[in-house]
Amino acid sequence: MSDKRFNQVLLSFENDLKRKLDQKCPSTQEKSLFLSKTFKFFDIQNRGSITCDQFKRAVQKLGVVLPTGSRDNDLDMIFSHYDESGDGAIDYKELAKALEAKHSDAADKIVQAARDQRQVAPQQAQQ
Repeated sequence: MSDKRFNQVLLSFENDLKRKLDQKCPSTQEKSLFLSKTFKFFDIQNRGSITCDQFKRAVQKLGVVLPTGSRDNDLDMIFSHYDESGDGAIDYKELAKALEAKHSDAADKIVQAARDQRQVAPQQAQQ
């Protein structure tokens, strides 16, 4: 994929992510707390890093859609873009940097979505 095409896909992804998060909840807490909780939302296995599969699942739960014509590997490329160390996982600093740089309030929205998801899960388990 060309750099221009990747930048278009990345921009579209980030805009949709922000839009989805804006729909889910208003930001109400301090940024550092949101970043911490956002990371926990993505880090499903609580290992201190986010795998590509975890990233994809979290993005899917949020309902973020890639632009028309995107391929399956585009989300892999976005993940790799955020994985600055190239170790195959996104750590807290990498996710925080990506979210702060791209959408200052996105972390707030992801955290609220995670909170909402966690509140629904116990209720579903009781039914």
